[in-house]
Amino acid sequence: MSGLKSIGGVIVELGRYLTVSPHSRIRRWQALCELDDRLLADVGLSRSGVEMGLWCPH
Repeated sequence: MSGLKSIGGVIVELGRYLTVSPHSRIRRWQALCELDDRLLADVGLSRSGVEMGLWCPH
């Protein structure tokens, strides 16, 4: 039974990392979406490139 609890704990922590952690791809993508087009160009990205990213909600 303790093995199931530890697996459940790992799954919960993984879910937190993927959705809440500032290091998660979802958070990084959201931050890119909030940038102005000029700032995106400064880092070598375009608005269409960001919108077509892996984590695009469309």
